[in-house]
Amino acid sequence: MKSNMWAYYLYRFAGLIVPRIPMRLGHWLAGAIGCLIARFRPQERAIVRANIRQVLGDSASEEELDRMAYETYRNMMKNYFDLFWLPARPLEDILRRVDVQGWEHAEAVVQRGQGIIIVSFHYGNAELILQVMPALGVPCVAPAEHITPEALFEYFCKLREAHGLRLIPVDGPLIDLVRALRRGEGIGLALDRDPTDSGRFVELFGKPAKLPDGAARLALRTGAPVLLCMVRRLPKSRYALKVFAPLYCTPVKQPDDALIESTMRQILRVAEEEMRKDPAQWVVFRPIWKD
Repeated sequence: MKSNMWAYYLYRFAGLIVPRIPMRLGHWLAGAIGCLIARFRPQERAIVRANIRQVLGDSASEEELDRMAYETYRNMMKNYFDLFWLPARPLEDILRRVDVQGWEHAEAVVQRGQGIIIVSFHYGNAELILQVMPALGVPCVAPAEHITPEALFEYFCKLREAHGLRLIPVDGPLIDLVRALRRGEGIGLALDRDPTDSGRFVELFGKPAKLPDGAARLALRTGAPVLLCMVRRLPKSRYALKVFAPLYCTPVKQPDDALIESTMRQILRVAEEEMRKDPAQWVVFRPIWKD
């Protein structure tokens, strides 16, 4: 616990220093630190390379895989920089840095008075999606992994909730997610991280991967539309937020495995096309395909 408290103090220190750094300089520094971290983590970097290879296929060269693996670490550290920098800025300043495409899809769902299941991969800066949505008129709730010590978890929540997002612990009762949908709000769920290990195997980039199925289950049981959103980093510390056409499901009281898997695949197919454009922005460091 003592070592975890040191992490808490380190993050609090970063919360004081990072907002004072100009964003473009901060991203450059974060990228340099990420490159250094990658150099000293060869085993983890091999996992990143393997994931990128599955996205690109066997035609990817070793040099290309190496370059993209290092770029993934740079993107990771830029995300950490954003975690501290964005909450300290007025929302208007953040929105000016974001190019939004397909917002009419979200507006169409909101006009129907329905809750929205907002899903994404840890691609680009996925956190930005749930920061921007409340500003555009969609209040959001999301589960958060419960880290220790409690002081660090509470500080993370304070940072992430700065612009209207509401977080609930993933290890607590998740009925608040259903209630948020009934109120016509958005709930944010990740498609590639399953901290409760309760997901299922489904094809991703041509090979079975164990992925969380909560979004598909909720969509099938409630009839709430699934809205895939992806954020990609652009040059000069800008972002592109792309909102895809919603997926509507007919409510089913007890959806079977085949229906859940087919619903997941409909979502994943669209995400795969976007992620192939720049796999280095997929910030994931665990084996997605176990074998």
